Amino acid sequence: MTRRMLLVSLVMLILGSVIAALSQSLLPMITGRVVFWTSAAAGVIVLAAVQVFVPELSPICAPRSVVRCC
Repeated sequence: MTRRMLLVSLVMLILGSVIAALSQSLLPMITGRVVFWTSAAAGVIVLAAVQVFVPELSPICAPRSVVRCC
């Protein structure tokens, strides 16, 4: 699940960058940047933080989900 979410987020990052780079007016550029930053915030940053900090903060709960641990 985590790998799939990261892959989808990275594809959306690339898609947003391409839309913004190929745009010739303001609206497509803003759309591309919104897609870029939405995917970055939703996928890569959040999932990476969960993968890094959950095992460090609570080693007893690491194999289980975050919701059941707290």
